[in-house]
Amino acid sequence: MKQQIHWKVVPLVITLLVLLAGGCGSGQKEKIETSIGTLTIVGAEVVETLPYSSTRAKPGYQILIVMIEGPNTEKFDLSTVAGVYVMGDDGSKTDAFVAGSASETGPFFGFTPPTTAKSFTLYWPENQPIELVLNK
Repeated sequence: MKQQIHWKVVPLVITLLVLLAGGCGSGQKEKIETSIGTLTIVGAEVVETLPYSSTRAKPGYQILIVMIEGPNTEKFDLSTVAGVYVMGDDGSKTDAFVAGSASETGPFFGFTPPTTAKSFTLYWPENQPIELVLNK
Protein backbone atom coordinates (compact mmCIF):
# COMPACT_ATOMS: atom_id res chain seq x y z
CA MET A 1 0.00 0.00 0.00
CA LYS A 2 2.87 2.43 0.68
CA GLN A 3 4.09 2.05 -2.91
CA GLN A 4 0.66 3.02 -4.24
CA ILE A 5 0.60 6.12 -2.05
CA HIS A 6 4.16 6.92 -3.07
CA TRP A 7 3.29 6.79 -6.75
CA LYS A 8 0.23 8.96 -6.23
CA VAL A 9 2.21 11.54 -4.26
CA VAL A 10 5.16 11.81 -6.70
CA PRO A 11 3.11 13.20 -9.63
CA LEU A 12 1.46 15.66 -7.27
CA VAL A 13 4.83 16.84 -5.96
CA ILE A 14 6.20 17.18 -9.50
CA THR A 15 3.13 19.15 -10.57
CA LEU A 16 3.50 21.47 -7.58
CA LEU A 17 7.19 22.01 -8.32
CA VAL A 18 6.44 22.88 -11.93
CA LEU A 19 3.73 25.33 -10.89
CA LEU A 20 5.97 26.92 -8.28
CA ALA A 21 8.87 27.23 -10.70
CA GLY A 22 6.59 29.02 -13.17
CA GLY A 23 5.37 31.34 -10.45
CA CYS A 24 8.79 32.31 -9.11
CA GLY A 25 9.88 34.10 -12.25
CA SER A 26 8.48 34.61 -15.66
CA GLY A 27 10.70 32.13 -17.47
CA GLN A 28 9.60 34.10 -20.51
CA LYS A 29 11.98 33.88 -23.46
CA GLU A 30 10.07 35.57 -26.29
CA LYS A 31 12.15 36.91 -29.19
CA ILE A 32 11.53 40.30 -30.77
CA GLU A 33 13.11 41.73 -33.90
CA THR A 34 14.30 45.30 -33.38
CA SER A 35 16.37 47.96 -35.12
CA ILE A 36 19.41 46.80 -33.10
CA GLY A 37 18.91 43.06 -33.70
CA THR A 38 17.02 40.19 -32.09
CA LEU A 39 16.29 40.73 -28.41
CA THR A 40 14.85 38.30 -25.89
CA ILE A 41 12.28 39.26 -23.27
CA VAL A 42 13.51 37.70 -20.03
CA GLY A 43 11.01 39.13 -17.58
CA ALA A 44 8.31 41.68 -16.84
CA GLU A 45 7.44 43.21 -13.52
CA VAL A 46 5.32 45.91 -11.93
CA VAL A 47 7.62 48.01 -9.72
CA GLU A 48 7.19 50.94 -7.34
CA THR A 49 10.07 53.00 -8.73
CA LEU A 50 12.03 52.94 -11.96
CA PRO A 51 15.34 51.10 -11.78
CA TYR A 52 18.26 53.52 -11.20
CA SER A 53 16.00 56.36 -10.06
CA SER A 54 13.38 57.40 -7.55
CA THR A 55 10.75 58.06 -10.24
CA ARG A 56 7.32 56.82 -9.16
CA ALA A 57 4.11 56.51 -11.13
CA LYS A 58 1.42 59.14 -10.68
CA PRO A 59 -1.56 58.14 -8.51
CA GLY A 60 -3.79 55.71 -10.40
CA TYR A 61 -0.89 54.42 -12.50
CA GLN A 62 1.83 51.80 -12.10
CA ILE A 63 5.26 51.19 -13.59
CA LEU A 64 5.61 48.10 -15.75
CA ILE A 65 9.16 47.23 -16.81
CA VAL A 66 10.15 44.62 -19.37
CA MET A 67 13.68 43.21 -19.09
CA ILE A 68 15.57 42.10 -22.19
CA GLU A 69 18.85 40.58 -23.24
CA GLY A 70 20.64 40.29 -26.55
CA PRO A 71 23.42 41.69 -28.69
CA ASN A 72 23.95 45.44 -28.98
CA THR A 73 21.95 46.26 -25.85
CA GLU A 74 24.37 49.11 -25.18
CA LYS A 75 22.57 50.79 -28.12
CA PHE A 76 19.15 50.18 -26.55
CA ASP A 77 17.41 53.49 -25.87
CA LEU A 78 14.04 55.20 -26.27
CA SER A 79 14.43 55.39 -30.07
CA THR A 80 14.57 51.57 -30.13
CA VAL A 81 11.08 51.32 -28.61
CA ALA A 82 9.37 53.89 -30.85
CA GLY A 83 5.86 52.61 -31.61
CA VAL A 84 5.99 49.98 -28.84
CA TYR A 85 3.01 49.77 -26.49
CA VAL A 86 1.14 47.48 -24.13
CA MET A 87 -2.57 46.78 -23.93
CA GLY A 88 -3.90 46.07 -20.47
CA ASP A 89 -6.64 43.57 -19.69
CA ASP A 90 -8.77 46.62 -18.86
CA GLY A 91 -8.51 47.85 -22.49
CA SER A 92 -5.93 50.55 -21.76
CA LYS A 93 -3.16 51.28 -24.26
CA THR A 94 0.14 52.68 -22.96
CA ASP A 95 3.19 53.68 -25.02
CA ALA A 96 6.72 52.93 -23.84
CA PHE A 97 8.10 55.97 -22.03
CA VAL A 98 11.56 54.87 -20.95
CA ALA A 99 14.35 52.57 -22.10
CA GLY A 100 17.73 52.00 -20.56
CA SER A 101 19.80 49.73 -18.40
CA ALA A 102 20.28 49.34 -14.67
CA SER A 103 22.53 47.13 -12.58
CA GLU A 104 19.55 45.41 -10.92
CA THR A 105 17.66 44.66 -14.14
CA GLY A 106 20.01 44.91 -17.09
CA PRO A 107 18.48 46.46 -20.22
CA PHE A 108 14.78 47.27 -19.88
CA PHE A 109 11.95 49.41 -21.18
CA GLY A 110 8.94 50.68 -19.29
CA PHE A 111 5.32 51.76 -19.36
CA THR A 112 2.91 53.50 -16.96
CA PRO A 113 -0.43 51.71 -17.40
CA PRO A 114 -3.36 52.41 -15.08
CA THR A 115 -3.56 50.39 -11.88
CA THR A 116 -6.80 48.84 -13.19
CA ALA A 117 -4.70 46.76 -15.63
CA LYS A 118 -3.45 43.48 -14.15
CA SER A 119 -2.13 41.65 -17.22
CA PHE A 120 -0.52 42.99 -20.38
CA THR A 121 0.07 42.24 -24.04
CA LEU A 122 3.16 43.77 -25.68
CA TYR A 123 2.86 45.15 -29.21
CA TRP A 124 6.14 45.75 -31.04
CA PRO A 125 6.05 46.82 -34.71
CA GLU A 126 6.89 44.00 -37.15
CA ASN A 127 6.39 41.35 -34.40
CA GLN A 128 3.50 39.23 -33.16
CA PRO A 129 1.74 40.39 -29.94
CA ILE A 130 3.32 38.90 -26.82
CA GLU A 131 1.45 38.09 -23.62
CA LEU A 132 3.76 39.29 -20.85
CA VAL A 133 4.24 36.93 -17.92
CA LEU A 134 4.80 39.01 -14.80
CA ASN A 135 7.49 38.01 -12.31
CA LYS A 136 6.01 37.28 -8.90
